[in-house]
Amino acid sequence: MLDRLQSSELAQATGLLPHEIIGPLPRPSDHTTHAPLPPKLERLHAISGPKVKSALPAVYRASVLMHLVDIHADPTLEELLSEQVVEQLIDLDPSILGMEKPKKEPFTFTS
Repeated sequence: MLDRLQSSELAQATGLLPHEIIGPLPRPSDHTTHAPLPPKLERLHAISGPKVKSALPAVYRASVLMHLVDIHADPTLEELLSEQVVEQLIDLDPSILGMEKPKKEPFTFTS
């Protein structure tokens, strides 16, 4: 809504609008709304392909919600996908964490 006001001279004249366009707000279902990626995972996310971009926030959010990863930590991908974490997540029904099941075939991490 604020972005659309940028084209209004009256709104601009008030001086209350931000100088830059804000862009779309995150959807409530976006995993990073609930558990923002820490710096190391965010850097990986930024350079990854579409499958990893989709899977990484979901895996991180589930790991945080299950207390497998500390939300204040900055884990590497290897730490996030440690054997003990993967064992806990492998058969997880995301709906028990309030998350939607994937609509497509889930992405499988291979080593």
